[in-house]
Amino acid sequence: MLSVVVPCFNEEQVLEAFNDELHARLDELGEPYEVVFVDDGSTDGTLSLLRAFAFRDPRVRYLSLSRNFGKEAGLLAGLREATGDHIALMDADLQHPPALLGKMDLIPQDNPVADAVFSVGARIRHTDTPGPVRVERFPAPPLVTVHPREAPQLPPDSSPFAYQQVALGHQVYELPRISFAGAHGPEPRRATGPYRLTVAGAPYRITARCRPGSRLYVDGSWTDALLAGSGGRSVRLWGERPEKAVATKPLGTVPADGRVTVTIATVFQDTELPRSPLACLDPAELRRAITDLRARGATHVTAGGHSVRATLPPGSRGTAVIATARVPGWRCAVDDGPMRTPRSRLGLIAVPLPEDAAEHQLRCSFHPPGLCTASVATAGAVVLLLGLTTFVRRRARRHPDLSRCGGKAAREGSAAIPLG
Repeated sequence: MLSVVVPCFNEEQVLEAFNDELHARLDELGEPYEVVFVDDGSTDGTLSLLRAFAFRDPRVRYLSLSRNFGKEAGLLAGLREATGDHIALMDADLQHPPALLGKMDLIPQDNPVADAVFSVGARIRHTDTPGPVRVERFPAPPLVTVHPREAPQLPPDSSPFAYQQVALGHQVYELPRISFAGAHGPEPRRATGPYRLTVAGAPYRITARCRPGSRLYVDGSWTDALLAGSGGRSVRLWGERPEKAVATKPLGTVPADGRVTVTIATVFQDTELPRSPLACLDPAELRRAITDLRARGATHVTAGGHSVRATLPPGSRGTAVIATARVPGWRCAVDDGPMRTPRSRLGLIAVPLPEDAAEHQLRCSFHPPGLCTASVATAGAVVLLLGLTTFVRRRARRHPDLSRCGGKAAREGSAAIPLG
């Protein structure tokens, strides 16, 4: 069963639309689910709406906190209440469109490079035994970092590892050359064209060499298969099924001799092997990348559910990147400049900076498309605790019940890329 945890603070104006869209999407997925709302001390009609939702639908439950404790406390309360095998965390203000459910990573499948891209510095770990959840903390860049003005262009068939490195701005993976063998022995290295995998031809074996001690990952977006790494760790790949868009899977640590072997035991659907199915993450390089981003990132950040303000260090040039998805409704400005729709840098919010040596102030605000400005309320931190693994190209849609606000719905799209 899937549990969807939704913290709420003064979301009366958008809650009905969010709830309707959420249930429509969950019903499309066809899996059992529950929705756990957490009212974080709202002072409007949010709690009354949650009571009505729970009365109408037994799959909906809610918690009511005695006062406003903040988004993180609300999430933790919801996680403790959730009973599903998988958990998705969402905002009620439509920053996380329910249409993304099924295309986002579910706890606990995480990737340390994606965590760094999204400024994630803590993860909640579940255990099989009763008791409180465990919080793991680790270094992370600030929510706002500074990058070169233009991002490198990647070929359309680039692997998630390549996209992750471009988004991070540092090379942290080794992409090894592979040798491929089927049930009838090794196949010659191909100069052009991919290797073909069939249901009848399994098992297959991929061998490669990487730096000893690095962490082996596999690109899981290319096939529906069951495979195992050198240490015997089995992983199920789901390919391009819409219910799962997690691209990269860990396969353990590269041994002292540097040789890695990945066995594809079962192929559930005929497919082709991508150019770079394996990558080896160097933890030391990732730590250096995070240290560099922290040195060049914002010196101070204030984040709310609908706003971000950041102070950038003197001499910052290029593009300020906010570690959250560039969805319709965001507007940003630098210093005293006008609020404008931000650019997209691999699906993240990107704001060009002036070419001078001054200390700059960045301010961004989120306004749900079609909603009256006066009804937008702040709530919690904007940091994405999950690290979305795939951005989906989509169009903003106007909700009929909000159209009387008179504002024209935004027609902005976000770049469709895999971040694995």
